[in-house]
Amino acid sequence: MTEREDRTMFRPGVRPGTRLNGIYEIEQLIAVGGMGEVYKGRVIQTGDPIAIKMLRPDMAQNEAALMLFRKEAAALHNLYHEAIVRYYVFSVDPDLGSPYLAMEYVDGQPLSEMIKQGPLGYDEVRVLQHRLASGLQAAHELGIVHRDVSPDNVILPAGDLSRAKIIDFGIARNSRIAEATVIGSGFAGKFGYVSPEQLGMYGGNVTPRSDIYSLGLVIAEALTGRPLDMGGSQVDVIEKRRRVPDLSAVDVRMRPLLEQMLQPQPEERIATMADVAAWQLPPKPVRRTFVPLLIGSLVVVAVAGIAVLTFPTGILRVPDPMGSPVPKNDPTLSPAPPRNPGQDISRLPQPSDTTLAPHTPPQPPDTLTRPPNPLTPDQLARYVHDYEGGDCFLLLPTSVSNSQVIVEGFGSSAAAFGAFDEAFRRAYGFEAQVNVRLVTDAQCPAIRFIRTVGVNPASAPKLLLKSFKVGPGEPLSGSIEAYGGQHVDALLVSDDGYVHSLDKYTSREQGSAKFNFRPNVGGGQGPSPQLVLALASSNPLALLRTDKPMAADALFPLLSDEVQSHQVSVDLAVKYFRIEK
Repeated sequence: MTEREDRTMFRPGVRPGTRLNGIYEIEQLIAVGGMGEVYKGRVIQTGDPIAIKMLRPDMAQNEAALMLFRKEAAALHNLYHEAIVRYYVFSVDPDLGSPYLAMEYVDGQPLSEMIKQGPLGYDEVRVLQHRLASGLQAAHELGIVHRDVSPDNVILPAGDLSRAKIIDFGIARNSRIAEATVIGSGFAGKFGYVSPEQLGMYGGNVTPRSDIYSLGLVIAEALTGRPLDMGGSQVDVIEKRRRVPDLSAVDVRMRPLLEQMLQPQPEERIATMADVAAWQLPPKPVRRTFVPLLIGSLVVVAVAGIAVLTFPTGILRVPDPMGSPVPKNDPTLSPAPPRNPGQDISRLPQPSDTTLAPHTPPQPPDTLTRPPNPLTPDQLARYVHDYEGGDCFLLLPTSVSNSQVIVEGFGSSAAAFGAFDEAFRRAYGFEAQVNVRLVTDAQCPAIRFIRTVGVNPASAPKLLLKSFKVGPGEPLSGSIEAYGGQHVDALLVSDDGYVHSLDKYTSREQGSAKFNFRPNVGGGQGPSPQLVLALASSNPLALLRTDKPMAADALFPLLSDEVQSHQVSVDLAVKYFRIEK
C-alpha cells in the first residue's frame, strides 16, 4: 500500500461523522503513523476545530504504547506555552473502545517541508531557536522530556517561524523506513535526531539535555538545508555520536552554540533550554588607539620616533539579530478622537495605556476534596460559574454532564487557566476541557462587562461565526438568532481595545440578524484575537447608537451604568476569532 493510499483510508468505525463520547466529531484523516492516526475533527457544541490522536487497534493492546499515550496526555494537559500544541482531554470512546487524545488543531506545514525548499537565513534560524527552546524549557520545567525533537514535529502556521509549534510528545510516529522510530523503555525518536544517551551511551539517562542535543541537530539542518550525517547502520549511528558532528557547512555565527549543544557527554552540553533561548553571538572586543599624554619631559622613544600605545577599551555590544520593530496598526475601522467630559459618545477616548495590575489566582486546596455523590451537572456548572480566576477571566460552560465538563475560557493570562485546571481536578477528581481564548489587556474591559451582566445560556441569543480564523482582508460572516424579539446589537471588540458597532454591516429579517464585515488587522506579529458580542436588550442602549469606534475602557463601564441605572434587561453572547497574519 502506498503512503497516499494509507493516508486516505479510514479503519472500520472511524469515518467522517463518527462521534466520540458525544463531544467530538471526526471530519478527516490527516496523518498516519506507526502507532496511531491523527484526525481533524470539531467540538460538536462550539464548532471549534480540534486534532484527535487515536491509537491503532493493535497498539491499544500494547502496554508500552498505551503507557506513552497516557503519559503524554497526563503530562501535557497543564502545559501552557504558545510554542507547544495545547492538549485537552484523554478519554476512551465506549463504542469504539479506542483511547484518544483531543488537542489543539494547528493548520500549517512541518518545518521539514520548509527546509526542503532551501536553507533558512541566520535571522530566521535565530527566531526559530528562541521560539522552540522557550517552549521546550516550559516542558522541561514540568519534568517533561520530548525525546523526539525533529523538523517533522515542528509545525509552522501559515509558514510563520515566529509562530512555530512543537507537536507529538510521544505518539504519532511516521512509518516511513527513512524515518524509522524505536519505541522502548528508554528511547522514542528518529535515528537522525536521537541523542547519544537515548541509545544507551554515557549512562543512558535521558534528561532535558537530550532534547538540547536533538534541537541542535534541527538548528543545523535549518541552516544548511539538509540533515547532518548522523544516520546509517546501528554501529554508524553510535559511532557518529562519540564526537561533535562536522559543522563546517553551518553558518560560522551559530557554530559556538551548536558545539555546546552537540557535545556527546550530556554534562558537557549547554545547561538548559533557557540558556539556548537566551544565547547571543559573543560580541567582538573593539580596540581603540590613543596617543598617551606627554607629562613633563617623559617621552617614549621608539627606533623611528614616538611610540603609539594602544589600550583595550570596553566591549561593543552587538544588536540582537532577533529584534524587530512591531508594525503599527493600520486599521480599516479607524479609531475615534478623544473627548472631554460632556462631549458626544462618538468621541470616546482611546484605550488606556495603563497596564492592568497582576492578579494572583486562587490556590487549589492542598488535599483532594470530593463533593457529595453522585455529582450533578448543576454542581459542576456552579463551580465553573463561581470560580474566581482574576480581573480579566471568564469561564462559560458549554457542555456539562456528571463526568464531562467542556468550558470556553476568556482571559489575558495562560497561568490563570492552569490554576483552574488544577483546582477543578483537585475538587472533582477529573479534568475539565477548557478551550482557552487568550485576549489582550485592551480587551479586558469587555470581559469584565460580560462578567457583570452575566451569561444565561437559557436566554442568551444564539451567536454563530462562520470562521474561527480569517486572513488579513478576508470577510467574516455570522448570525444572531433566538433573541426573542428584543433589540439586538452586534459589536466587534478588536485586539487594540476599540469597539466597533456592526449595525451597518447587519441585515435583519424574520427574527434573525446576519452580518458580514472585514475586520481590522491588529498590531503585533502573531495572530490577532477578536471578540464579537451580541447584546439582546429590552430597550435600545443609547450608548450604542453610533457608528463611530469607541474605546473599550471608556465604553463598557458607562454601558454597565446604563444597564443598571435604567434597569435594562440584557442577554448576551460572546464569540472569539483570530485574524491570522
